[in-house]
Amino acid sequence: MSDSIRIMRIQRILRFIIWSIGLLIIITVALAWSLYSEKYDFFGETISQLGGMESDTGLDNTKSSIVMMVGFILVSIFTLGLSISYFILKKLRYNYVKGAFLLSMMVGGIGISLPWDHPSFIIIHSIGAAIFLLSFAAFNFVSQILRYLRKHKPKFNRKSFDFWIDFIFVWLVFLTFAIHLLACLLEVCQIFIIGLDLVITQKIALMVNLIAIILLDKEDM
Repeated sequence: MSDSIRIMRIQRILRFIIWSIGLLIIITVALAWSLYSEKYDFFGETISQLGGMESDTGLDNTKSSIVMMVGFILVSIFTLGLSISYFILKKLRYNYVKGAFLLSMMVGGIGISLPWDHPSFIIIHSIGAAIFLLSFAAFNFVSQILRYLRKHKPKFNRKSFDFWIDFIFVWLVFLTFAIHLLACLLEVCQIFIIGLDLVITQKIALMVNLIAIILLDKEDM
């Protein structure tokens, strides 16, 4: 088997894994939402609250908490496997950069799996949640910009629909990363600005990044 065919097969597997991670995140959050012990306020509660030991009003939330714990542990295991693959496969473009972001994402996923309202885990969970989403966005930004350059450089055909989809997603991923990072910093400094609330920015960033990984071709891995 030629080297190029072998790399293509590996890239196809890696793309399947990143898609599986995205699907697992969606299933975990959706199932935890359905099992949440009260009506979940999408615009008033963070995703982390689905994994709390108690709901926002103090009801027992064991079922939803277990789902979030198991789901994000699995996400972290998949992400660790993907990270190790990048560190090992040196022929993949920017393998160390992607591997580092995925390793950071794995650490963040472990933090998310811990109940945010447990006294011993409040800080670990908060830091983990920020690291997870920012690392996911950073991995996606590198992947999207490499995809954009691979497909459109040196011919930047601005009349092409494909060109604008790729161009928009490069900037969308970057902007959601920057806005969520700013929201995290404002939260730490206890500065509250309307529209820059973690409750909103985390959901927008997560949705944009989940869509962005669907766009990835095997050549982008």
